[in-house]
Amino acid sequence: MGRIFMKPLMNVTICLICAALSCIAQQNFQPIPLPPGKYMAENAAVSGIYGTFDELILHSGLIIDGTVEEALPSVRSDPDNPVSLRTFSRISVNKVIKGKLPEGEKSVALAETGGNSKGYEVGIKELPLVQSGNRYILFLYPFKEKRFVNNLGVHIYSISGQWAGKVTVTEKGAVQFLRAASPELHAYDNLDVEKFLTVLTDRINYLYPTPPPDAWSRPPIAPGTRLPPVGLSKQ
Repeated sequence: MGRIFMKPLMNVTICLICAALSCIAQQNFQPIPLPPGKYMAENAAVSGIYGTFDELILHSGLIIDGTVEEALPSVRSDPDNPVSLRTFSRISVNKVIKGKLPEGEKSVALAETGGNSKGYEVGIKELPLVQSGNRYILFLYPFKEKRFVNNLGVHIYSISGQWAGKVTVTEKGAVQFLRAASPELHAYDNLDVEKFLTVLTDRINYLYPTPPPDAWSRPPIAPGTRLPPVGLSKQ
Protein backbone atom coordinates (compact mmCIF):
# COMPACT_ATOMS: atom_id res chain seq x y z
CA MET A 1 0.00 0.00 0.00
CA GLY A 2 2.91 2.30 0.76
CA ARG A 3 4.10 2.13 -2.81
CA ILE A 4 0.70 3.22 -4.13
CA PHE A 5 0.88 6.60 -2.33
CA MET A 6 4.65 7.14 -2.50
CA LYS A 7 4.75 8.58 -6.03
CA PRO A 8 1.96 11.17 -5.52
CA LEU A 9 3.56 12.17 -2.24
CA MET A 10 6.94 12.68 -3.93
CA ASN A 11 5.31 14.76 -6.68
CA VAL A 12 3.64 17.03 -4.15
CA THR A 13 6.92 17.44 -2.25
CA ILE A 14 8.82 18.33 -5.44
CA CYS A 15 6.14 20.87 -6.40
CA LEU A 16 6.35 22.55 -2.98
CA ILE A 17 10.14 22.74 -3.20
CA CYS A 18 9.97 24.27 -6.71
CA ALA A 19 7.39 26.81 -5.58
CA ALA A 20 9.56 27.79 -2.62
CA LEU A 21 12.64 28.17 -4.82
CA SER A 22 10.62 30.25 -7.29
CA CYS A 23 9.51 32.62 -4.53
CA ILE A 24 13.09 33.00 -3.29
CA ALA A 25 14.31 33.68 -6.83
CA GLN A 26 11.65 36.34 -7.37
CA GLN A 27 12.53 38.05 -4.09
CA ASN A 28 16.23 38.12 -4.96
CA PHE A 29 15.78 39.07 -8.62
CA GLN A 30 17.36 42.35 -9.60
CA PRO A 31 17.21 43.57 -13.22
CA ILE A 32 20.63 43.98 -14.80
CA PRO A 33 21.02 47.65 -15.77
CA LEU A 34 22.06 48.44 -19.32
CA PRO A 35 25.65 49.63 -19.59
CA PRO A 36 26.34 53.21 -20.72
CA GLY A 37 26.36 53.64 -24.47
CA LYS A 38 24.32 54.73 -27.48
CA TYR A 39 20.78 53.37 -27.77
CA MET A 40 18.96 54.43 -30.94
CA ALA A 41 15.58 52.97 -31.90
CA GLU A 42 15.06 52.41 -35.61
CA ASN A 43 11.84 51.82 -37.55
CA ALA A 44 9.89 52.77 -34.46
CA ALA A 45 6.14 52.15 -34.45
CA VAL A 46 4.30 54.90 -36.28
CA SER A 47 0.82 54.29 -34.88
CA GLY A 48 -0.98 57.50 -34.08
CA ILE A 49 0.79 59.60 -36.68
CA TYR A 50 -1.60 61.92 -38.48
CA GLY A 51 -1.27 61.36 -42.19
CA THR A 52 -3.15 64.38 -43.49
CA PHE A 53 -2.69 68.09 -43.09
CA ASP A 54 -6.21 68.46 -41.69
CA GLU A 55 -5.72 65.76 -39.07
CA LEU A 56 -2.50 67.37 -37.93
CA ILE A 57 -4.20 70.76 -37.58
CA LEU A 58 -7.29 69.45 -35.82
CA HIS A 59 -5.32 67.42 -33.27
CA SER A 60 -2.95 70.26 -32.38
CA GLY A 61 -4.03 72.60 -29.62
CA LEU A 62 -1.17 74.97 -30.30
CA ILE A 63 0.71 75.64 -33.54
CA ILE A 64 3.68 77.98 -33.38
CA ASP A 65 6.55 79.38 -35.38
CA GLY A 66 9.39 79.09 -32.88
CA THR A 67 13.14 79.14 -32.38
CA VAL A 68 14.92 76.86 -29.92
CA GLU A 69 16.55 78.87 -27.13
CA GLU A 70 18.18 76.00 -25.27
CA ALA A 71 17.94 72.30 -24.46
CA LEU A 72 17.82 71.57 -20.75
CA PRO A 73 19.67 68.61 -19.16
CA SER A 74 17.97 65.27 -19.94
CA VAL A 75 16.07 63.53 -17.14
CA ARG A 76 14.77 59.99 -16.61
CA SER A 77 11.05 59.30 -16.86
CA ASP A 78 11.74 56.11 -14.86
CA PRO A 79 14.33 56.62 -12.09
CA ASP A 80 15.40 52.95 -12.32
CA ASN A 81 15.81 52.93 -16.11
CA PRO A 82 18.87 54.83 -17.36
CA VAL A 83 17.65 54.82 -20.99
CA SER A 84 14.20 56.31 -20.22
CA LEU A 85 15.44 59.79 -21.03
CA ARG A 86 13.37 62.87 -21.78
CA THR A 87 14.73 66.19 -22.97
CA PHE A 88 12.95 69.48 -22.41
CA SER A 89 13.81 72.41 -24.67
CA ARG A 90 12.76 76.03 -24.27
CA ILE A 91 11.20 77.43 -27.45
CA SER A 92 10.94 81.15 -28.10
CA VAL A 93 7.62 81.79 -29.84
CA ASN A 94 7.99 83.97 -32.91
CA LYS A 95 4.31 83.70 -33.78
CA VAL A 96 1.23 81.80 -32.59
CA ILE A 97 -0.56 80.35 -35.60
CA LYS A 98 -3.29 78.42 -33.80
CA GLY A 99 -4.32 78.47 -30.15
CA LYS A 100 -3.18 80.93 -27.53
CA LEU A 101 -0.55 81.40 -24.86
CA PRO A 102 -1.22 82.69 -21.34
CA GLU A 103 -0.92 86.43 -20.97
CA GLY A 104 2.70 87.52 -20.94
CA GLU A 105 4.23 84.19 -21.95
CA LYS A 106 6.55 84.36 -24.95
CA SER A 107 8.01 80.86 -24.80
CA VAL A 108 7.01 77.24 -24.23
CA ALA A 109 8.84 74.07 -23.26
CA LEU A 110 8.94 71.09 -25.61
CA ALA A 111 9.19 67.55 -24.19
CA GLU A 112 10.87 64.95 -26.41
CA THR A 113 11.88 61.32 -26.04
CA GLY A 114 15.63 60.75 -25.82
CA GLY A 115 18.67 62.69 -24.73
CA ASN A 116 22.14 62.44 -23.19
CA SER A 117 22.91 61.77 -19.55
CA LYS A 118 25.76 60.14 -17.61
CA GLY A 119 27.18 58.24 -20.56
CA TYR A 120 23.84 57.26 -22.07
CA GLU A 121 22.76 58.59 -25.48
CA VAL A 122 19.17 57.65 -26.27
CA GLY A 123 16.94 58.55 -29.21
CA ILE A 124 14.76 57.55 -32.11
CA LYS A 125 16.41 57.63 -35.52
CA GLU A 126 13.28 59.00 -37.23
CA LEU A 127 12.81 61.68 -34.59
CA PRO A 128 15.93 63.77 -33.93
CA LEU A 129 15.72 66.23 -31.06
CA VAL A 130 15.32 69.91 -31.83
CA GLN A 131 18.59 71.82 -32.04
CA SER A 132 19.42 75.09 -30.28
CA GLY A 133 19.17 78.09 -32.59
CA ASN A 134 17.07 76.28 -35.20
CA ARG A 135 13.64 77.45 -36.31
CA TYR A 136 10.63 75.12 -36.48
CA ILE A 137 6.93 75.16 -37.19
CA LEU A 138 5.58 73.05 -34.33
CA PHE A 139 2.20 71.36 -34.03
CA LEU A 140 1.69 70.77 -30.32
CA TYR A 141 -0.59 69.40 -27.63
CA PRO A 142 -0.27 69.67 -23.82
CA PHE A 143 2.30 67.42 -22.15
CA LYS A 144 0.39 65.13 -19.78
CA GLU A 145 2.93 63.01 -17.88
CA LYS A 146 2.21 63.82 -14.24
CA ARG A 147 5.41 62.18 -12.94
CA PHE A 148 7.34 65.31 -14.00
CA VAL A 149 7.18 68.42 -11.85
CA ASN A 150 7.00 71.52 -14.03
CA ASN A 151 9.40 74.03 -12.54
CA LEU A 152 10.27 75.64 -15.87
CA GLY A 153 7.93 78.60 -15.49
CA VAL A 154 6.25 77.95 -18.85
CA HIS A 155 3.75 75.43 -20.20
CA ILE A 156 5.10 72.12 -21.54
CA TYR A 157 3.95 70.61 -24.83
CA SER A 158 4.55 67.47 -26.90
CA ILE A 159 4.74 67.07 -30.68
CA SER A 160 1.42 66.10 -32.29
CA GLY A 161 1.41 62.84 -34.21
CA GLN A 162 4.76 61.81 -32.71
CA TRP A 163 7.03 63.25 -35.40
CA ALA A 164 4.46 64.48 -37.92
CA GLY A 165 4.13 67.82 -36.18
CA LYS A 166 7.78 68.87 -36.21
CA VAL A 167 8.58 70.91 -39.32
CA THR A 168 12.12 72.19 -39.78
CA VAL A 169 12.79 75.56 -41.40
CA THR A 170 16.01 75.17 -43.39
CA GLU A 171 18.79 77.73 -43.76
CA LYS A 172 17.28 78.62 -47.15
CA GLY A 173 13.92 79.44 -45.53
CA ALA A 174 12.06 76.36 -46.77
CA VAL A 175 10.05 73.86 -44.72
CA GLN A 176 10.95 70.20 -44.33
CA PHE A 177 8.87 67.48 -42.66
CA LEU A 178 10.71 64.63 -40.95
CA ARG A 179 11.44 61.52 -43.01
CA ALA A 180 8.77 59.38 -41.32
CA ALA A 181 5.93 61.81 -42.13
CA SER A 182 3.26 60.80 -44.63
CA PRO A 183 3.52 61.45 -48.40
CA GLU A 184 0.75 64.08 -48.15
CA LEU A 185 2.75 66.07 -45.61
CA HIS A 186 5.93 65.70 -47.65
CA ALA A 187 4.11 67.47 -50.49
CA TYR A 188 4.92 70.69 -48.59
CA ASP A 189 8.66 70.04 -48.44
CA ASN A 190 10.85 72.80 -49.89
CA LEU A 191 7.98 75.29 -49.83
CA ASP A 192 9.02 78.78 -48.73
CA VAL A 193 8.17 79.12 -45.03
CA GLU A 194 6.08 82.26 -45.55
CA LYS A 195 4.09 80.54 -48.28
CA PHE A 196 3.64 77.51 -46.02
CA LEU A 197 2.40 79.70 -43.16
CA THR A 198 -0.10 81.34 -45.52
CA VAL A 199 -1.42 77.95 -46.65
CA LEU A 200 -1.56 76.76 -43.03
CA THR A 201 -3.41 79.87 -41.83
CA ASP A 202 -5.92 79.64 -44.69
CA ARG A 203 -6.58 76.01 -43.84
CA ILE A 204 -7.09 76.78 -40.16
CA ASN A 205 -9.56 79.51 -41.07
CA TYR A 206 -11.44 77.02 -43.25
CA LEU A 207 -11.58 74.34 -40.55
CA TYR A 208 -12.46 76.87 -37.84
CA PRO A 209 -14.79 79.52 -39.33
CA THR A 210 -14.76 81.22 -35.93
CA PRO A 211 -11.77 80.98 -33.59
CA PRO A 212 -12.39 78.22 -31.02
CA PRO A 213 -12.02 79.29 -27.36
CA ASP A 214 -9.57 76.43 -26.79
CA ALA A 215 -8.49 75.02 -30.11
CA TRP A 216 -7.11 71.70 -28.94
CA SER A 217 -10.37 70.72 -27.21
CA ARG A 218 -12.28 70.57 -30.49
CA PRO A 219 -13.28 66.92 -31.18
CA PRO A 220 -11.37 65.27 -34.03
CA ILE A 221 -13.04 64.64 -37.35
CA ALA A 222 -14.59 61.21 -37.78
CA PRO A 223 -12.50 58.60 -39.63
CA GLY A 224 -13.20 58.62 -43.33
CA THR A 225 -14.60 62.15 -43.38
CA ARG A 226 -13.88 63.77 -46.74
CA LEU A 227 -12.82 67.40 -46.67
CA PRO A 228 -12.10 69.79 -49.55
CA PRO A 229 -8.49 69.54 -50.72
CA VAL A 230 -5.84 71.81 -49.30
CA GLY A 231 -5.08 74.78 -51.55
CA LEU A 232 -1.53 73.92 -52.48
CA SER A 233 -0.36 73.94 -56.05
CA LYS A 234 2.85 72.47 -57.38
CA GLN A 235 5.72 74.92 -57.52
